[in-house]
Amino acid sequence: MSLPRVHIVSQLRSPFGGTEQRTMRLHTLLRASTAARMWNTHPRPELARAFCPEASALHARHLSFPMTGVFMFIGNFDWHVGPWLTLARPSRFVVLLNTPDTHLALPFLRRLHGFKPSVPIDVCYAARWMRDQVGLPGAVFDSPIDIELFRPGEPDAAEARPFTIGRLSRDTVFKHHPADAALYRRLAAAGFRVRLMGATVLAEQLGGVDGIELMAEGAEPAHEFLRSLDCFYYRTHPNWIEPHGRVVCEALATGLPLICVPPGGFTEFIEHGVSGFIGTGEDNVFETLIALRDDRERGRAVGAKARAGIEERFGDAAMQWQIDFLASPQPAQDVRALL
Repeated sequence: MSLPRVHIVSQLRSPFGGTEQRTMRLHTLLRASTAARMWNTHPRPELARAFCPEASALHARHLSFPMTGVFMFIGNFDWHVGPWLTLARPSRFVVLLNTPDTHLALPFLRRLHGFKPSVPIDVCYAARWMRDQVGLPGAVFDSPIDIELFRPGEPDAAEARPFTIGRLSRDTVFKHHPADAALYRRLAAAGFRVRLMGATVLAEQLGGVDGIELMAEGAEPAHEFLRSLDCFYYRTHPNWIEPHGRVVCEALATGLPLICVPPGGFTEFIEHGVSGFIGTGEDNVFETLIALRDDRERGRAVGAKARAGIEERFGDAAMQWQIDFLASPQPAQDVRALL
């Protein structure tokens, strides 16, 4: 009996991007029980060869594209779709919207439907807020993480260092809030150690400040970096709404107390005051951090709740649900009639 065939079509350019991380992790999960294959639509596929050699370049003129099975598109951009689809024979489309550009969703879905009007379409979302904006039914797909890799560190190591706050992200301006440089200076002046990976873009504001360490993206393995922290902080630029927040889930899995500031999909993982804290501005974040530094037991209790929540949300049963959803030839909530 042949295995279900699932093709994941995405654009791969950086090993640190949320879409790339989601694509690669889904492929790892799927290939244990399906004939899964990744397809890279980036115009420079060589960028992905070093970190994702399993991905095939989607190149219509070379007849290099998926032919049969379930086609899963991660993102919501027109570069996923082209005339090659007229030659393919998919049984089902799954479109996972994984960027904040929700206004592109309906045009993309209509274009997809135009090429293959007889193929059912399921839509999935990186977070509930995206489903609310798009207005089409669909499942919310958490970005899979390796919860065994992202485990809490040893408590003794935390006691031997200054209270350390940090975050990691891609090294781009839109991943950082304009007011956070001043917040980090304030924290350093109050005796905190601040570690920021993916933050060399802040060198002009923070370079050389005692107590603040700026690192390039990927300077350390993410799980090791997170174990060097006592608290994780996350907020993005006002012009960028984080769809999901994979790094936030990794921090929660590591058992770190988390402070995040809306908007963003990452707030959907937090029960305020129980498994993390949803901040309301610089003063509130600063006061919360002071309280956590002065009461490390509370921070450990919040971190333990966070870890327990991630184990439930990203455990074997939840991941198997995603695999079964993708491998099925039958749609869950076909949206064609709503397009």
